[in-house]
Amino acid sequence: MSLSAKITLLTLFALYFLPLSLFYLLHKIYHKFAKSFSFPEQVYALPIDDRVHFGYSHTAILANALRAKNLKPIFHALHAISKISYSGKDLQFRQNNPRNFKILKKITAPVILVDDIVTTGTTILEAKNTLEKVGVKVLFALVLADAKY
Repeated sequence: MSLSAKITLLTLFALYFLPLSLFYLLHKIYHKFAKSFSFPEQVYALPIDDRVHFGYSHTAILANALRAKNLKPIFHALHAISKISYSGKDLQFRQNNPRNFKILKKITAPVILVDDIVTTGTTILEAKNTLEKVGVKVLFALVLADAKY
């Protein structure tokens, strides 16, 4: 196994088995970002596929911290239909097996996508494209960790 693959697996292990207390610490960092965020109109923090796994949703915890005057989370609005695991998979696999996102709520404001980890960027790009096809403006994505490091 390559060093890169070992780091990716270690990162995924850490993310999925981190104590909730560490996620709450990270929650505070996201909250600090939210308080300094400025935009002239309402913006939604949209967690990507915020279904509960292992007792809680990583993306929902992070998005929940993004509450400020013109920034608020919108939950259960964008879910992946595909249940294929991307863990340890390369870019080609991810491109050949899309998440097939479904929009579950009407989204009436620009969004910041929230995800826990970025490996190749395919999930974020697919979520962005899904939203933009129906006219939702995606400002940027905010992620907890980059699997490359």
